[in-house]
Amino acid sequence: MEFGSVVEHRVRYVSCFVATIYYSYSVNNEYCSGNFERAFLRESAADRFVNSIKDQMVFVRSKPNHPEKSAILKQDQPGGWPA
Repeated sequence: MEFGSVVEHRVRYVSCFVATIYYSYSVNNEYCSGNFERAFLRESAADRFVNSIKDQMVFVRSKPNHPEKSAILKQDQPGGWPA
């Protein structure tokens, strides 16, 4: 995980805070990057999530024939996933 951000999204009278984490990885010596988003009702919770996972190593899945397509799954992460 390289860095993260929190952005408020409003729809009419309801708002949520989307935490986005940006990550990079390499496959066969090829540099790739991606992002992971998670929505929160409170900005403080989104900030805590970003701060707890930022600069951590994570397991990234990628497609063998399309290494630029990736996903991060909660169950793959060593040591658990922040709340």
